[in-house]
Amino acid sequence: MRRMMTAAVAAFALVTSTSAFAQQTYHNIGNFGNASLGSPILAINGFTSDGLHALPDDTTPATTSVTNSFTLSGTVNKDCSYYSGAANNQVSIPLGAIGVRNGNTETTSNLFNQNGGFNVEITSTSAGCNTENTVTVSHAANGLVNPNPGSYDSTQFTAKIPYTIVTGLAHATPLGTTAAGTFQTFSVAPNTASNSADYGAWRSSMTVTAQIPAQTLGLVAGTYSDTIVVTLAAH
Repeated sequence: MRRMMTAAVAAFALVTSTSAFAQQTYHNIGNFGNASLGSPILAINGFTSDGLHALPDDTTPATTSVTNSFTLSGTVNKDCSYYSGAANNQVSIPLGAIGVRNGNTETTSNLFNQNGGFNVEITSTSAGCNTENTVTVSHAANGLVNPNPGSYDSTQFTAKIPYTIVTGLAHATPLGTTAAGTFQTFSVAPNTASNSADYGAWRSSMTVTAQIPAQTLGLVAGTYSDTIVVTLAAH
């Protein structure tokens, strides 16, 4: 009788102590050991008489692996560059005297004619564009011109010197081509104002050569000048 009372007190103490934690998760697996007491009562997060309640599940589905990717991006601005050695991109090239045949022994058909042709080569050691581009070379169609010649016999004299401009890129590829660069060239013909060519991205030295031939007429005295304009333009 004393043992039964001790068990009852212990059972009361268990119920009393667990009631203080009624809001916490606990497991009561029921009554076992005496069939007369009936089937065990199973409870999770509280008591139930008709089965097992599920434990709280994961907040999101469980995965055995996870993969993330990180995309890096930046922008390279389109740019064209041409080194001329001048801060303002304007260079003056004095030609000096353009010699003529002025000897006393010259025939009438040769007297005052230009004393031979000559070339002026302009080389940029560093030029190019980092994208598809157009290279244009332009100048006055008449070439070297004397703007103040005064009066003269136009059948015997001239106040202009037409010439050819040859442009060369040491390493470049034509537009629409991806390959090792090779020497590329184009020309501006005499009495023509400009010409151009399209290329893929390139960088190399670049030459612009004025090929100035001797004229068949005498040259009127005065100052002859022309301006060659080289333009590299990104597409």
